[in-house]
Amino acid sequence: MSAHWITLLNALCTLLPIVAFASPATVLLPAVAECGRRRPDAPHGPIEMAPLALTTQMLQCFLFSIYALRFSMVTLFIPNLFGFVLGLIWTAMYPFKAAPVDSLRRQWKAQTSIAAATMILGAA
Repeated sequence: MSAHWITLLNALCTLLPIVAFASPATVLLPAVAECGRRRPDAPHGPIEMAPLALTTQMLQCFLFSIYALRFSMVTLFIPNLFGFVLGLIWTAMYPFKAAPVDSLRRQWKAQTSIAAATMILGAA
């Protein structure tokens, strides 16, 4: 394989996961943007989705970032750093608009606590 193809594949392997990690923005950002508006005709009501996808994104990207740092793997570190930051943002935004149901809020609290404890242990 030529060096140009390897460079292209490295770039794609770095950029495409970032696009995937940003995908919750299509659901969360419009809902949060309308949080301050109290119009009855607003197209986005509360989002009823389980927080598991957001908390696991944050956790696995954090752990893979540590792994990538340990073995100096830049193409693994960059997308996982972005994935962790985006996962942290999505997880922080979740209780404000996406968790109107008490059971979902309890799930978010439990999963975020478990993820935080795992990240602390992983960083140690």
